[in-house]
Amino acid sequence: MGRAFVTASTTTAAAFFSLTLTRFKALHEMGMIAGLGILLCTAAFVWIFPPLTLLIERRRPEKIRAIDWGESAQKFSRAWTRWVFSPKNLVVVGLFLLLPSLSIAFGHPRFDYNLNHILGRQETRELDTKIDSIFNHSVNPEVALAKDLEDAGRVAAAIRSVQDRNRQTPGGTTIKSALSLADFVPKDQDEKIGKILRIQGLLTPLVLRAMNARDRESYERLRPMLHPEKISFSALPGQIVDKFQDRDGKIGRMVFVFPNFEMTNAERFLRFVEEIREVRCPDCKGPFYASGESTVFYEIVKMLFRESRTIIGFTVLMVLGALFVNFRSLRSTVLVFTPLAVGLLATFGWMGLTGLSFNIINLAAIPIILGTADDYGVHLYQRFTDHPEESLHEAYRITFRPILGSAVTTLIGFGSLGVADMGGIRSFGMTCLLGITLCTITTLVWFPALLALRMRGKIT
Repeated sequence: MGRAFVTASTTTAAAFFSLTLTRFKALHEMGMIAGLGILLCTAAFVWIFPPLTLLIERRRPEKIRAIDWGESAQKFSRAWTRWVFSPKNLVVVGLFLLLPSLSIAFGHPRFDYNLNHILGRQETRELDTKIDSIFNHSVNPEVALAKDLEDAGRVAAAIRSVQDRNRQTPGGTTIKSALSLADFVPKDQDEKIGKILRIQGLLTPLVLRAMNARDRESYERLRPMLHPEKISFSALPGQIVDKFQDRDGKIGRMVFVFPNFEMTNAERFLRFVEEIREVRCPDCKGPFYASGESTVFYEIVKMLFRESRTIIGFTVLMVLGALFVNFRSLRSTVLVFTPLAVGLLATFGWMGLTGLSFNIINLAAIPIILGTADDYGVHLYQRFTDHPEESLHEAYRITFRPILGSAVTTLIGFGSLGVADMGGIRSFGMTCLLGITLCTITTLVWFPALLALRMRGKIT
């Protein structure tokens, strides 16, 4: 068992360590903790388990008893073995595993950009949604930080210019409005006050006496507005000014940018961030910086898309390298890797068929499935090659129960994440559960038929 065990442990640890290549701290630390944990458990098994077993055996030798499964169970076992090693099984199970992969051609599984789905149901999120409906806009807008109050007004105008330009494009604009403190102080106040005074001059006593009751009522509502005072920043209410005060105590540097779509329509938030980044302010005295919840999530998604190829590629190379070192044969390496590749492809297909989407958390499930599920094929094929005097049927009989037991305990571990309140953790557990289940079926049901077919000389 030694070589197979070390190979399996190495690939599993490498899969988790591959997550340390990302700059996303949550996945980086998960990979470091799990990778080190697997190495320490491997060391414990190699150095502690064998002497502990011998110590217990000396004191209380275990009596090995043959298990009598009964005649019906033996008949089922013989029928199952005939099916597992038959070419018909290779086709039927292959179709079951790979037919759902046609869903990939239709763009499934999709990537879920909705941050609410990742965080799950939270009271603060639900409160945000209710408040959004009251104010008719998001209470978590993006914020652009300018150099000063004057620049903030220029930035808001530049954002509206991009908004107007994109409104004419087929995709439209994702910006609903841009708001700065300068927008609360009307422009051209002298001209506007002059117009109001001219209107006041038209309402002479003679005109007022000639009004009917309805017009008189309208005039009474209008009269308080006929004596306007010039509005300045110092006259603005504190409830407004406080919203534009940064942590350094400076007032008016911030510009709030509100989206014109529901955040549940999450694919548009990418366009929202990109549209804000289109803004240029040549009249500004200094640069401005835009950030917020959408921007942070946008950067995480882009970063993981860039780094996921490196992480998955590293895992595949480590798995193939460990298999080659173990078996010292390119043909055996490819053969043992085949059920893993089929199982992973089947995972993508069944995710698309069941509507299980990828997100920034369960993307990490791909290398984990690669590094975990390869163990089963390693143990089966290692037993077969180490004992050529045994038949393939005997190697399968001896390794079936340990492989199945290992898979079940692994599924229990990942399946427990499926009850988590946080949507990202829950989807990570469900993706691992699906992937490892399909890889186990591939190894215990489909792979033996492939080995049997190869032994007959049909596959060289």
